[in-house]
Amino acid sequence: MAKFNLTHSIIVKSDLENVFEHISNPDQIKNWVSNLVELRNYTPPISVGTTYDMITKSMGQETLTTSKVLTYDVPKKFAVSADSSSVIGTFTHSCQALTDGVEVTIHWDMEMSGLIMNLFAPIAKYQMNKLIQEDLNNIKTLVEA
Repeated sequence: MAKFNLTHSIIVKSDLENVFEHISNPDQIKNWVSNLVELRNYTPPISVGTTYDMITKSMGQETLTTSKVLTYDVPKKFAVSADSSSVIGTFTHSCQALTDGVEVTIHWDMEMSGLIMNLFAPIAKYQMNKLIQEDLNNIKTLVEA
């Protein structure tokens, strides 16, 4: 199994509560997750234990991932477990208030399974790092608009 721990951050010029709402609300996720095709089976409000499904597309392949909220610490931290046929892991989004905005950090702690996924692990890691940075840029653009 290939294991990855990926972390990226960005500064967003907005208040903490607004940023947190954008990164933790599944209804907003569709606006900034770059590879999201569809979000389904989500019933508000969000809290620890809430589940929803995401269909994402990476490297030309669509994947169904079931997510479960593990941490919902308004307005600081939002974490979900994710389980799909090829990837399991924890995805954590943290917000830290700064004098000039909010530092948003995305951390992925994940394992890829399956022969094909392990063969392509170096490419997948590169693509995932790129995806996290793209998602952070999308958050910044969306929130600062």
